[in-house]
Amino acid sequence: MIISLSACLWLAGQALAQPLSASASGGAGNAPGAAGDEVVQLEPLNVSGLREKGFVPKSSAVGTKSVVPLVEAPQSISVITADQMALQGARGLDDAVKYSSGVIGNPYGYDPRTDWLYVRGFAPTRYIDGLAMPDGVWTGVTRWDPYGFERVEVLKGASSALYGTMPVGGLVNASTKRPTLQAFGEISAGVGSFEQLQASLDAGGPLNAGKSLLYRLTASVRAGDSVLDYSKDNRQFIAPAFTWVINPDTYITFLARYQRDASRGLLGFLPAEGTIDPNPNGTLSIKRYTGEPDFDYYDKELWSFGYEAEHRFGAKREWYVRQNLRVVGASVDQALVGGLGLDVDLRTLNRYSWTPHETSHGIAVDTQIGGKHVLNEIENNLLGGLDYRHGSNNAVSGMGFGVAPLDIFNPVYGAAITRPADSSHTYQTQSQFGIYVQDRIKWRGAILTLGARQDFVSLETEDRMAHTSQKRSDSRLSGRVGLGYLFDFGLTPYVAWSTSFQPNLGTSYSGDSFSPTTGSLLEAGLKYQPRAEAARAIDALFTVAAYQSSLKNILTTDTSAPVFGYSLQQGKTRVRGVEVEARATPLKGLGVIAAYTYTDSEIRETSVVTDFGKQIPLVPRNRVSLWGDYTLSAGVLRNLGFGLGVTYNSAVYGDSSNAYKGNSATLWDAVVHYDLGTQWRFQITATNVFDKRYVSAVQSSMWAFYGNPRVVTGSVTYKF
Repeated sequence: MIISLSACLWLAGQALAQPLSASASGGAGNAPGAAGDEVVQLEPLNVSGLREKGFVPKSSAVGTKSVVPLVEAPQSISVITADQMALQGARGLDDAVKYSSGVIGNPYGYDPRTDWLYVRGFAPTRYIDGLAMPDGVWTGVTRWDPYGFERVEVLKGASSALYGTMPVGGLVNASTKRPTLQAFGEISAGVGSFEQLQASLDAGGPLNAGKSLLYRLTASVRAGDSVLDYSKDNRQFIAPAFTWVINPDTYITFLARYQRDASRGLLGFLPAEGTIDPNPNGTLSIKRYTGEPDFDYYDKELWSFGYEAEHRFGAKREWYVRQNLRVVGASVDQALVGGLGLDVDLRTLNRYSWTPHETSHGIAVDTQIGGKHVLNEIENNLLGGLDYRHGSNNAVSGMGFGVAPLDIFNPVYGAAITRPADSSHTYQTQSQFGIYVQDRIKWRGAILTLGARQDFVSLETEDRMAHTSQKRSDSRLSGRVGLGYLFDFGLTPYVAWSTSFQPNLGTSYSGDSFSPTTGSLLEAGLKYQPRAEAARAIDALFTVAAYQSSLKNILTTDTSAPVFGYSLQQGKTRVRGVEVEARATPLKGLGVIAAYTYTDSEIRETSVVTDFGKQIPLVPRNRVSLWGDYTLSAGVLRNLGFGLGVTYNSAVYGDSSNAYKGNSATLWDAVVHYDLGTQWRFQITATNVFDKRYVSAVQSSMWAFYGNPRVVTGSVTYKF
């Protein structure tokens, strides 16, 4: 890491001797040389990241670690733009992905603590700006504020050939809003259901006349309740960014972020009797609080700072060296009282107390060198890199049983709760070093993508209650092959094969560390994006993908452990699926998104007899979504817009034995917005418009989860 950083700084220092030209500030390119020299138009240095407006993205960097058209990436990728997230009123990543194929959010209903996401059946690795975020037991999941992101990209399927340790399902990468070459600003204020109040700020632009110093500041604050009685859902978020354009070929961007979430109460975890199953005492309200308001709390902090540096070189600036670095920390402190099922009277709820707290720290650095070489009509787009990560997780929890029971149909709170003594304390450190190479070979219409990566991973686990420790080292070679053909009219068929592996944090109840989960992917698909120059072409992107993922050594919940929060490792699993996604603006002012996902999963080898041949939990076999938004462009109501969306999820099993099943659900969303000139926007967004009550998942007779309730939000935005 030190060597690569020194090299990057040396290149920047060499570049200081060169003057700043128009290309660094968004001009057409470098000035021509002496008389008679060929004038070469060079691509401007991209200091503001990949930003695209509307619903139809054109490019992505997540699939190849370099910006390429989406139709050229031999893998299924869904991109959600900032415009889409704002229009649909996304409060978290789980809301943002609801109209994309192959990914689901909110399987447990609304949870202010975290974004629950599943990509092709499994929880994805979470990245920000191409670098992995903490993956601790409780710090590894958080409800990121989507207002701070320019776009969210879902890379579906095994991708360890580029990213190293990751699950076979894929990853989710969110791109931070970057400094801009043009000055802008906006402030907004909103009110919503459950007495929610929110204010946001986003501003940026140049700090000097030469546009070599740029800034951006994004911030939001939210306070209020949630659907659950006695609950809170508060957040503060700020993300400053600063870019120094050293010269036309070199820049460095410093990025920082801080987010704090404070809430109270545990949504869901209601007994099956009274939710999905009948109860002679009645039906439980979605608002029912099973804890103790004076005891329960949740406090999480997430902070990070780092930089992204790039230097271009070569006669046509076709080569580059790039480095991303981030230091990150996260902490979670929680105390709660939860339900443990009903007594024989079907109204007295047995309860437990739980006090988990964890701190995580980490550093990640990814150094790349790449460029383009053309020989005899064959274009090689080369990429090589060194990737290093180191992280630590310090997880402690206590659990108490025999907590004062609660009449769940006529609750009276105020019981004295004794904080339980710590019963679990695990400290883990993990280091990963990876070397990867990739070549995207283009010849006429054919595109061949080849990639390989060698990783070395070490994991040390200390059980500080038992005063024992374990060390484990793994090395893995991952590969990727993709072949596509881009026809002149915009159609690209492709086939691809890739592998994945994922070391597993945590230990079993007996204290044993876990072996890595390994997997492979075989995928074939079609991508179609009409050429802009074609007659009557519409702005659209259509994708179809069929795949099969195979994996072994997966983790599943250990239901036999006497204490919650433990997993066991078992068997082999196969997941097959078909994904269809369409994004288009067929008419002026009209945007449409449609998606369909079919998932067929099967547990094929397991140590738990009841799980053999069953489906993996929380993944619907069928999922359909459709969204449309239309803005009037003429007449008295010019700039008035309406949006309507619908999603359907088939019922899912909540446990690996498939003994408990939730409800299928069809939900409607809507938005009305009006732009007054170019500065003011007024918007009202509603999700689950008809406030449909349904049970999204059931894990056991003790724990059932209502799906998201209706949420209505009104906002006013002023741009300056």
